[in-house]
Amino acid sequence: MKYEICEKTLSKARLNKYSQACGQDKSKAIWLYQCNMKLSQRFYGVIGLFEVMLRNAINEHYKQQFGDEDWIVNQCAPGCLLADDKEAIEKAYKDFTSKGVYTNDKMVASFTLGFWTYLFTRRNYRVGKKTLLCIFPNKAHGVMQRDVYRELTEIREFRNRIAHYEPICFDASGKVSTAFA
Repeated sequence: MKYEICEKTLSKARLNKYSQACGQDKSKAIWLYQCNMKLSQRFYGVIGLFEVMLRNAINEHYKQQFGDEDWIVNQCAPGCLLADDKEAIEKAYKDFTSKGVYTNDKMVASFTLGFWTYLFTRRNYRVGKKTLLCIFPNKAHGVMQRDVYRELTEIREFRNRIAHYEPICFDASGKVSTAFA
């Protein structure tokens, strides 16, 4: 694809970093952009699988913890674990029940990685009875709630970058590198 067409359709701002990294060589800039896309695509599948495994582990944990198949819906009451997410939960519940397709599995799948990550915030970890770390039975000794939250936040931010094909092929100084990844 010609650089001018890419610049017009993708935007000059999007391609500028690639062009600068390639010494203004337009064909190298397009090649680097394509490499970034391919790298993002490869990461996306792995992170998608991680997201499914994380949310399923949290779901199973809290179904047991609260003794409730519908823990998501029931924990959005005031003072409960998901009180801050009440509006989104009630909307999803209403949408599924109005269509006659409500299940816990549909609820679990309907929320973002951010939703599941925020269960590890200090407040949610405390309200959830400080038991959620047990979903990581092989975690290193000394790993705390804040450590897991920080790591999950980094994964979520990286996931969002690759989902939008943002550059992941540069280091902090703008040089071509996969150290960011």
